[in-house]
Amino acid sequence: MTVRQTFGDDMFLRRHRGLGAPVVNQFVWQFGRHLAPAAVADFAAGLSAGSLGRRAVSSRVPGARGRWVPDDRVPPVSRADDPVDAEGLRSWIDEQAREDHDPATGPAWRLATTRLRDGGQAVSLTVAHAAADGSAMIDAATRALDRQDPLALPPTAGPVLLDDVRDAASQTAGVARWARDRLRTRVSRSGGTTEAASASPATVAGHPEAFDEDWTPSWVVADLDNAALSSAIDLGSGTLNSWFVAVVADLVLEIRGPATTDGHVTVALPMSQRTPSDLRANATRIARVVLEADQVRTTDLTAVRQACREAYAAVPAAREPVPLELVQMMPDRLLGLLPPAPMAAALASNVTSLPPGFCCIDGVTARSVWALAHQPGLPAAEVARSGGGLIAFATRSASTTSVSVIALDPARVPDRGHLTEVLTRRLTRWGAPGAPLVPEVS
Repeated sequence: MTVRQTFGDDMFLRRHRGLGAPVVNQFVWQFGRHLAPAAVADFAAGLSAGSLGRRAVSSRVPGARGRWVPDDRVPPVSRADDPVDAEGLRSWIDEQAREDHDPATGPAWRLATTRLRDGGQAVSLTVAHAAADGSAMIDAATRALDRQDPLALPPTAGPVLLDDVRDAASQTAGVARWARDRLRTRVSRSGGTTEAASASPATVAGHPEAFDEDWTPSWVVADLDNAALSSAIDLGSGTLNSWFVAVVADLVLEIRGPATTDGHVTVALPMSQRTPSDLRANATRIARVVLEADQVRTTDLTAVRQACREAYAAVPAAREPVPLELVQMMPDRLLGLLPPAPMAAALASNVTSLPPGFCCIDGVTARSVWALAHQPGLPAAEVARSGGGLIAFATRSASTTSVSVIALDPARVPDRGHLTEVLTRRLTRWGAPGAPLVPEVS
């Protein structure tokens, strides 16, 4: 069995080849005590034996998709023994994302630990987005920590060149079917009308031009007590997901202001399509929900919940304006000439309740687990051209819901202090304080 690279894999891989800044996904566990080094080493060995143990290989035949092959090398676990405070923890987290994660050379993942001033310990797992989305990371880590059978890639077998030829033929056939159907549609249409343009992820109007060239993305995390948060959500007739989407949309409305939003905001909602024993690196589709200001600035979440349901239901029937096979066939030099797609005003990824096995290392359950995404070396000009936006994650462990927000908006969110102020106001309005927005490690 050959594991081919999906469209999402391909787009993220191209960033490692220079078409934009690479994207690195990260989970950070915080524990109340030190972990045995042997337990962390076992975790690393389990990850290498599973689905993260992969390397990207280009196709030998034009038009064929690249392949994933097994790579069971275990990158050395980075251990920082000098305890860090809150700012030190932030710097350490950012440092892990700057490590080499190129899936073409591998390994595409790294595991690291650092001690905390309060006697605890933090563990970081970073993976190139090309090699794993969030659901793939959770599955791989849970299997490794629970000592379940790893979901490993099969070894390369059979005539690879012939398999590449077959895949190229299949990809070409998909493009041909699209062209045929498009031609039939145009012929059957009377009056020469043209198809309506497909909606972009977000419409960005009046984006300010001024920004600091030395800008870097800001991120903050809020750890919220599950019991207190559940009480607040119950008052609004909603769910964790609808509350999270409403908070993220409200952040956009406040940061961008009415002049550029017209009182509404489009939020991208990742939906995992992963199935049991799924070896795809990226198995996510995006739903898009448009919310009005009055829907997200009320404690009644009924309208937000219904809008999200409708957005999710519309995904199976959604069609791309151009076949993904065609885009995937384009060489880097041609794809690099295309204008960047506008970024969504916000992406709200509700990672949902994490499996108990995922949250426990060395018999210790994490007091919180954070999800983050990084783009090391991301130029401010590149972000500004695409419109800027927010990326937010919600993770729920045994006692804590962690909300992380990454601001990719050099003009409107110049620094972490500004992002912290805005998020603090939004969470306080929901009566969900009780957690520092900058990790407090005394």
